[in-house]
Amino acid sequence: MYQAASSRYDIMTCHRCGSSGLLLPAVSPGFWHNFGDTAFTQKELGLIDAIALK
Repeated sequence: MYQAASSRYDIMTCHRCGSSGLLLPAVSPGFWHNFGDTAFTQKELGLIDAIALK
């Protein structure tokens, strides 16, 4: 079973948001909003790969 590295968030840039102080990432691909379907197409998978390789 996949086990995520415990240090995966150590280098991610985050900012506090508003008066709540919610910690949010500086950059987010927004997959939940842009890909309004439950199945990824080849175009979407290519975008995910391009982001992951940076």
